[in-house]
Amino acid sequence: MGVSVNVSPSAPAYFHNPGFVGDQDASDIAGGAGASPSRAEQFSAAPSRAQRARASRRERRANNPSRYYVNQDADPAARRCRLAEALPYCELAESIGSGSVPQPWVRVTRFNEALVDKLTQGQGRYPKIYVDDGVIKDGASGFSAQVVRHKDKNEYVLVFGDSGKGWAKPRSLVDKVVGLATPFAKGITAGLSAVGLSMRSYDQAKVTASELQRLLGRTLAGKSHTLTLVGRGQGGADAQFAALHATPALRAKVFASTQHNFAWFGNAPSDNLDRSKDLIEQYSVRGDPVPALRGLLGSNEGFGTAYHFDGDTTKGFFHKHERVAAHMKFQIEGDRSTHSAPATSRIAIG
Repeated sequence: MGVSVNVSPSAPAYFHNPGFVGDQDASDIAGGAGASPSRAEQFSAAPSRAQRARASRRERRANNPSRYYVNQDADPAARRCRLAEALPYCELAESIGSGSVPQPWVRVTRFNEALVDKLTQGQGRYPKIYVDDGVIKDGASGFSAQVVRHKDKNEYVLVFGDSGKGWAKPRSLVDKVVGLATPFAKGITAGLSAVGLSMRSYDQAKVTASELQRLLGRTLAGKSHTLTLVGRGQGGADAQFAALHATPALRAKVFASTQHNFAWFGNAPSDNLDRSKDLIEQYSVRGDPVPALRGLLGSNEGFGTAYHFDGDTTKGFFHKHERVAAHMKFQIEGDRSTHSAPATSRIAIG
């Protein structure tokens, strides 16, 4: 017997498998009124182990907070305009750890230091967090972040660094003594995060964003301002997680982002998940393997509106992941010879 799925836009899918005795009257399974199935008939009607595993994966996916819609950005001019608006945030995301920030942004060093004081004070949850060259870092998880402001207005951005940015300065015994083991340890941590198996940096991102919300509220004393979360790669995943757990919700612009395990969103406000289409913007170059990790696990998906665009086809897939801004500029300049296919946007409404 097969597994039937009933999906509606406003409710999760419900699974009905008549192969399990108890889902229907025994008489229905046996095929006769009032007849009871034999043990052999019950056994033959039960699904195989593979069928049960597939049904379990589909049920987890149906009951998680994500639903998908696919749109077409057929107008090249509109597509280039959208990318041009996102480009300054992408350049900002790629600049963390470089020692400077691009125009039109300026660092807000006092906020970075105030956040570290809050996160580490007393019996702080994150004793290894510190400030290095204006960037908040954690030598244990590789987490990194910094606060910047638009030089002409009260637009604040909390930028999360890609995996491993927090290890820029040796902080642990492994970093200082067993140098050869450090890249391996970083790779394991980043890999587990990328496939939704480790949330070491996600919780730090959530707490940092929440503390910054409170800090801005106190410091600006009612002045109009905005706060946006930005990140690339693992930093993009951190930004999504923090934005959807914030109260009130925050907006995030992320680039070449890794994804999440939905089990981690059980405590996220349901209103935030319902609005993820409008809160999260994801940008990635076609051919980048990292966003493609979405779906590697049955519960590993993305949030918000995802914009996939063509980049420079002469570059490899690692370049497409590491240099998203360069590919955005390439698309904005409109090299028609390599942009025959329209960009598509996949919307995951959480």
